[in-house]
Amino acid sequence: MGGTPSLKKRLLTGVSGNVLVLGLVSMLTDISSEMIYPILPLFLSAIGATGVAIGSIEGAAETTTSLLKVPSGWYSDKLRKRFLEAGYGLSMFMKPSMALVTSYWQVLGIRITERVGKGLRAAPRDALIEDRTSEDRRGIAFGSHKAMDSAGAVIGPLLALPILLTAASVTADTYRFHIPRLGDTCCYRAGHPDSVRQGQTRERREGT
Repeated sequence: MGGTPSLKKRLLTGVSGNVLVLGLVSMLTDISSEMIYPILPLFLSAIGATGVAIGSIEGAAETTTSLLKVPSGWYSDKLRKRFLEAGYGLSMFMKPSMALVTSYWQVLGIRITERVGKGLRAAPRDALIEDRTSEDRRGIAFGSHKAMDSAGAVIGPLLALPILLTAASVTADTYRFHIPRLGDTCCYRAGHPDSVRQGQTRERREGT
């Protein structure tokens, strides 16, 4: 019994508050994403998109993320600015706007813009975790962040499941009026990582 608190202390030692906040932000972002995007193809079909259009939308969105990761990381190092507010802020504003779309080309614009946010924040976020963690604790820091991020991917579909079970089918109205609005709160919380910025400032003061 006496070894359990000691083990817990060893696991948490060296994982900064900034890393935990980033993990929480990533978890909330993933919850909102996984409530909205897994059934997006069904919604697109309901508003008249073809299979080619659906594949093109997802391909363009993921390509956007991949193309932005390297330049965002380079500019983040060069400017010493981590772009977290811009990256998470785009997710906050774009995901709920799914409730307003009426055609698949509007979904294309929203998906690409939202993925721009992910491309902007991914590499700088990892750099921030490394900056805020001592070298001998980076494994547990990245592992903790990834665990929280993955937890969001599990929780999101579970939160959306009751709506899907009560609907006879995933119609355009079912998706438009319920799923994005259910993700509003998670998007809002994830889009305000102010405590990360404040934590950075505080730790810099303590280190000087």
